[in-house]
Amino acid sequence: MTDQSIFSRLDENFSAFLKTNHHRKNNYSLHDLLKSDHYHKRYFAYFVGNEEYRACVRNRHGVENDWLHIKLVNDNELQPFTGYKFSFPPNGYNGCKVDIGEDDLKMLKDTLQSGDMADHFSLGSMHAVYSDQDDLMELRIYNKNGKNILITFTKGYPEFDDTPYRNKL
Repeated sequence: MTDQSIFSRLDENFSAFLKTNHHRKNNYSLHDLLKSDHYHKRYFAYFVGNEEYRACVRNRHGVENDWLHIKLVNDNELQPFTGYKFSFPPNGYNGCKVDIGEDDLKMLKDTLQSGDMADHFSLGSMHAVYSDQDDLMELRIYNKNGKNILITFTKGYPEFDDTPYRNKL
């Protein structure tokens, strides 16, 4: 498995979330989520193919900017990265910072630069932090004009329970 395929899967997972998410019978665009001011957790159902998953979305206060945090399930193992430049992660984080290539995460980048998003989101920088111990990947997307986006892909499997609050995400 190549690193490119890992980013492709994560990109497809996020794109599927945007297209199929529903919370209280409504679908939310990334723009809708960014402009919301809910600081409590909200649970969304979404589909990747025919499999249903649960996502957790919340806003968080940051030191310099607020963050929109979207936690998605990744049903595939995140393989160690090779061929990418690793540097030390931010203090207190157990993992490696992975520089994202120009061709990685195309769907996500296109979403950030299209429609309503282009008017409210100015892409600053984007990087990934990978933790093999926690088996998760975080994508940190910095907005020059306001709220940043943090997308966490964590190990998990399709959720079939109709009560998302029973299983902590």
